[in-house]
Amino acid sequence: MDWYGELTQRVAARYLQEHGPMSEGARQELMGAVAADVDSFVDHPADRAFAMVAQAQAALAKASADDEFLSDDEYMASRARRLERLCAACDEALSIDPDATDAALIRLLATEADALEHVTALRALDGSLGAEAPAEATDPVDAWADVFRHPALRVRAALAVTALDAANVSMALGCARSLLDVMPGDELGMGGTAALALARLEDEEGFNELDARLGRRGSAWTNLARTLLLFKLDRLPAARRALAGFRSLNEGAAYALLRPTYVETYLPCRPEFVPGSFEEAVLAVHEADPVVVDAPDFVNWASEQPGVLDDAVAFARSNGMDW
Repeated sequence: MDWYGELTQRVAARYLQEHGPMSEGARQELMGAVAADVDSFVDHPADRAFAMVAQAQAALAKASADDEFLSDDEYMASRARRLERLCAACDEALSIDPDATDAALIRLLATEADALEHVTALRALDGSLGAEAPAEATDPVDAWADVFRHPALRVRAALAVTALDAANVSMALGCARSLLDVMPGDELGMGGTAALALARLEDEEGFNELDARLGRRGSAWTNLARTLLLFKLDRLPAARRALAGFRSLNEGAAYALLRPTYVETYLPCRPEFVPGSFEEAVLAVHEADPVVVDAPDFVNWASEQPGVLDDAVAFARSNGMDW
């Protein structure tokens, strides 16, 4: 997530709200000035709180950059310190603006709790947003076009992902679909969450409808979800073809599937990735875990398909990874 880019949008949008309409030339000049020195334009409490969260996120990324070189114990100690500092920053942001939704969301997700506890807390936060919550499907306006609605949309997306992790599949699917209804660009990647939920439900008709709705644009999530769905339906030749699609779309997909990688809790939403990258495959496999658990023979079956194990081993060796 580009926190400072969104802060720039927020500040510029608030300036336009307060000073009335501008010509396109004046608006572009304003955007350039804000982007060049956004801190000098931040004066509203809500934007000051958002800026504080943005600074905390930048510090978090910097502090965690060298974690891969730490031992397990050192990593856990470092992670605890990072989360403590992040929570303190969120608390300070909330003292400036009690309605700082992103600060409340991150503070909630950074708290040590199981998925079910997080789902309960996220439902309460989502329900408390009232008019800020995502619009109904009949609303013709793209919700993502309004930068001030982004925090509420992120809460709903976090609830969808967390509900899937907690095996509350119907809630995950409902939340994901509600966001797709008001965000045609799917900026928060809810198509992938919905695809995994439909695979868990073995709903092939619903999956095909979703695939058409997404323009049949393949992603690590949809290709992996299709593979899981067909495997669970015992359509193994078709599942084998879907698995080949997953492997062909993403670098290192076979390795990601056979050797799942630890992924930090999303704070607050799915990390950015390059389409087709190994990082995308890792995130998709991570989120698919509840569906994989429901199909305990899936990974063994996948490893036995022609070329899969060889691809995984070759990727590991070429990238200095353990096998």
